[in-house]
Amino acid sequence: MVISACKKSMQQNEPDPATEAAPVSKSKSPDAVSSTTLVTDNFSTGTSGNSPSGWTVTNASSTSALVRYYPNSTNLVLKFTDENTAGSTQAKKAFTAQSGIVTVQFKINEADMNKYTHYIIKSGTTWAIELATLHNGSTSGANQINYISVGNVIHGLQVLSPNTWYTIKVVANATTNKFDVYVNGILKASNIDFKYRANFLDAFQVLTGGSYTGVVAYLDDVLITK
Repeated sequence: MVISACKKSMQQNEPDPATEAAPVSKSKSPDAVSSTTLVTDNFSTGTSGNSPSGWTVTNASSTSALVRYYPNSTNLVLKFTDENTAGSTQAKKAFTAQSGIVTVQFKINEADMNKYTHYIIKSGTTWAIELATLHNGSTSGANQINYISVGNVIHGLQVLSPNTWYTIKVVANATTNKFDVYVNGILKASNIDFKYRANFLDAFQVLTGGSYTGVVAYLDDVLITK
């Protein structure tokens, strides 16, 4: 794992206002009123204590990514735990490779928003888009959802409260290599450059931080459309 080394060299910046104009979503054709569903998963057909069906899960020792009931005995979600100081747990959902505009939406809930959990949209092995929950030093004491740009520069998007559900939506254009981020339906940054260039997108992955322990994170309602 190189994650722990990378995070030490990260710089911290606020979003550049120049990137917040002309959202990617506005570039969709007005005639494109319908969408094609590539992935929809609320884990309701899973079994508590098992790996999620259709996901590729890789666990280091003392980590897990399992379907669990939360916050009650009727709602199933994907729960991540990590007590490993050097390794991670990760779960990846692949979909048919897509060019053009792809929308990835999901719900997150973390016990501590300072654990550097990654939410990645991939192109093969390339991290085209990376979001992460991590303290951003520009706002003292705050835990935030951030996007990470090339050079591992951190850009704060919104302060998040622990043990609270948030809906994250990324509208990504693999043709222009730009994306928008929404939190609970509110546009937080637009027309952002991909972290690394890609001409297609084909997977969504959640990855816990490589040197953090005490991770408890939940994922639900994953919806990927074209």
